[in-house]
Amino acid sequence: MLGLFLVFLATMFGATALHATRRVGTATLMGLIAVALRVILQTSINSLPDNGQALRVPPNGVPPLLVILPILLAMDILYAVVITRTQKPPVYWMNAIVVTVVFGVVSLPLVSRLFAYPQINAVTIPKLLISGVLAAVVGTWLGQLLGDTGRYGHDVLPSEAALPRWVNPVLYAGFVIFIVFFVVTAVPPVK
Repeated sequence: MLGLFLVFLATMFGATALHATRRVGTATLMGLIAVALRVILQTSINSLPDNGQALRVPPNGVPPLLVILPILLAMDILYAVVITRTQKPPVYWMNAIVVTVVFGVVSLPLVSRLFAYPQINAVTIPKLLISGVLAAVVGTWLGQLLGDTGRYGHDVLPSEAALPRWVNPVLYAGFVIFIVFFVVTAVPPVK
């Protein structure tokens, strides 16, 4: 489940960054910023007198972010190729296929080396890849939906101009509540 959750988060945040900014490289940049912030926070908390025990900090929170980086890089490369060829962003299913291939080739070996669970073997790989496709499709679709809510780079059509003004703030608020809920309730795996 950890690998699938990481695929979902990578595709959701990567697609949100790419569709909100319409710039190649923003997904990878977002991942690198997350790694840098995690390292800075981990270093500052570990330098506390009680070694961060009062804050219940996991011993090292960087490995999950290292699993996400290849996925974000693949999303940026796909976005660059499709934008240069069609002048439109890639459809969510194309992104999901590329993300699943990268997940299977790069991230699954990283997950098996960095974490004790899930056990990666011939029985679990097909299940992880099938559910990885589903996680990537849902994450990409949700990320594109959230990224396109600001309508940056789009012409406003008359039918879209009739949307109520409260739609965008409600979507953004729901997104923030969703993220805060998972950040607050997340329990890192222990190796």
